[in-house]
Amino acid sequence: MQLVFFLAWLAIAIAQLSAGMEGVHLYFGLGGFLSFLLFVVSYAVPVVGSLLAAIAVYYGAHVGWDWEWWQAFALAAPGVVLWLIAMALGGIGSVVEGRR
Repeated sequence: MQLVFFLAWLAIAIAQLSAGMEGVHLYFGLGGFLSFLLFVVSYAVPVVGSLLAAIAVYYGAHVGWDWEWWQAFALAAPGVVLWLIAMALGGIGSVVEGRR
């Protein structure tokens, strides 16, 4: 099971890196290596950089890859999507528990 989660994490990380590079390339017009460096440096900064990297991933997936907004958002912030699903399931669970 650990291998499955590791491979899923690796696939998401590679997709985020590719989309982030695409977003930086489209927005700033930089080449591939400079896009990679700028994205990795912005991703390494704790709070502000992570937000900028998520914006670059969203922009690259939505504009560069022509993904729908919700698909690009799911790639840029998968933790938020998982949190929303968990909250919805918790709410549904409490409604079902209340009806018993």
